[in-house]
Amino acid sequence: MRAFARDLERADKAQQVYKTPYFWYYFNDPERIEAVFNGRFELGGLIDKNYLLELLSRYVYERWASCKASLRGEVRYFEITATTTKRHYGRVVDIDSNRRILGIEDRFADLFQLHFNSGLPLEDFAKAYSELQSINDLSAISQQFFKGTLGKYTNSHFDAGKIVRLLGCQGAASYQFEENLVRALEGRSSVQDDRVVIAEAMKWSDRAFLQGHFGSIGEACYFDRLFMSNANFSDRVLKFCNCLEQRLATTLSPEEAVKYTTNYEEFRSSKRFDEAAGGCQQFN
Repeated sequence: MRAFARDLERADKAQQVYKTPYFWYYFNDPERIEAVFNGRFELGGLIDKNYLLELLSRYVYERWASCKASLRGEVRYFEITATTTKRHYGRVVDIDSNRRILGIEDRFADLFQLHFNSGLPLEDFAKAYSELQSINDLSAISQQFFKGTLGKYTNSHFDAGKIVRLLGCQGAASYQFEENLVRALEGRSSVQDDRVVIAEAMKWSDRAFLQGHFGSIGEACYFDRLFMSNANFSDRVLKFCNCLEQRLATTLSPEEAVKYTTNYEEFRSSKRFDEAAGGCQQFN
């Protein structure tokens, strides 16, 4: 049995949710957000308090925007004032301030207040985003800008939105993520270390994936390389399968995509596979 199957078996036994590495691949910062979900707090600087607070601040925004009708428990309300300065070739052309009400579940509220009172990164992120909007030639944006002014907020903010969309507003997976996020910020042991039972965990784990039921050619490719062909896991495997899926997206009909996803082994022996895979050899 491959390593990921063993991880799933351990999670099933402990009644906790398990997601395969393919699930995390499309996040901006997969290693850190996966470490929070799986309770690997021992990674030290990888998931430091600043990252966790930034992740929390955006996560509560996303839950308020998407999950108002299904928030857990009591809700506390914060008034947020956002000021946006628009510039055109360095000259201020407009300053806009608006107030909005943000509802936050009680279990997050004290931690959010800690972040809110710091004035960072909520104000700095708005400033950085305003700066991005003021740039007229987007192709001229330097990598330094993304790594510097905006970059330190980008991953945690965008990944929080993605985790809400993928895990949903309710259920075992979102509960496990939230519980570990709070525990990490409070300096407590993770759900995994404390062997906390998560209700309906098996329902939310990637069991279908490990039983050979796939949602895309990329997933089927990933399973084939790791489980069937005994390849060693690496980022190159994920990148190859993602590349293959993208190259086929413009050439396969919906019916063909379903057929080849279901019968991937047969597809791997075909000329169409060779043609698509030929453009992904840098990851092979």
